[in-house]
Amino acid sequence: MPRSGWRVRRRSGSRVLVAALMAAALSIACVSAPPDGPPFTPATEPDPGDTLVYIYRSDPLRGVRAADIRIDSQDLGELKSGEYLSFLLAPGQHELGARLRWLQLIPRSWNRLGFLSKPGQTLYLKIWAGYDQQVQPATELRAASGAPANTEVGLFLAERDPAVALAELPAMRRSDGP
Repeated sequence: MPRSGWRVRRRSGSRVLVAALMAAALSIACVSAPPDGPPFTPATEPDPGDTLVYIYRSDPLRGVRAADIRIDSQDLGELKSGEYLSFLLAPGQHELGARLRWLQLIPRSWNRLGFLSKPGQTLYLKIWAGYDQQVQPATELRAASGAPANTEVGLFLAERDPAVALAELPAMRRSDGP
């Protein structure tokens, strides 16, 4: 009889060990590596017929994975917190889209931002994940992000004032994107 009790305890202990190993593996998979690209360097001013666009990401939360980003229907790759991209864009109406994926597989939160670019203009578009209680309540932010009401993280996009963006960009590193 004592032997049977030992087996039960052993199975229970192995289940705890397996659960702990799975939790550790998931936490490692969810941690994003810090950006390692070159430090921020201002791009050359756009020609009169183009728009210079900066897209950058700065999250108040740590450990949120890279976001998939696109302009109109063109995939621009992933952007981690602390990274930026800069590129030229034809003037006109455009849409920035971004999404987060849980375990890099399942869409978790996504959002879109329409914007109008003008010839010779420089635009600053910011992406961030988290809650911003100063803008509106967290439940409204979740709904605005396209995430389910029970999700913990929302993805947000906004056009930034040049003075604010130019103060934030020097802390960024260039992404591997286009």
